[in-house]
Amino acid sequence: MCDKNKKCCLYEVLNAILNAQNMDTPNCLEGCSKPFLGPSFNNSYNTRPVNLYNGITGEMIEINYGNNKQSSIFRLECLDECCATFRILTNKTSEQATTSNNNLIDTGSFFTIDINTIVAVKCLKDTYVEI
Repeated sequence: MCDKNKKCCLYEVLNAILNAQNMDTPNCLEGCSKPFLGPSFNNSYNTRPVNLYNGITGEMIEINYGNNKQSSIFRLECLDECCATFRILTNKTSEQATTSNNNLIDTGSFFTIDINTIVAVKCLKDTYVEI
């Protein structure tokens, strides 16, 4: 169980993602914990999208949004001890596609989860999401 004095490993990973998205640069490991977004410090990325995995079933978490749509792609927005708030993202449709490499869009929906219910976080390729 997470507490203020002894943070669990997922808290540390999620905190590193949030810091990178906020342009803070802590001394972290590579991968999900890489301290900056994109391939270098000079870029226009603002999001490290993630997939989350259920701690009981091990399955990828999918959240409903809009009119019976689901997504498993999320952007961390807030981290408070063991609670994390995520923005739900989705892939652009062919009509929304542009010539840029940005293939995710904001759904305008959010959810909060106890990170003790998550068994794993998978980081996807850093990108820019218009928020």
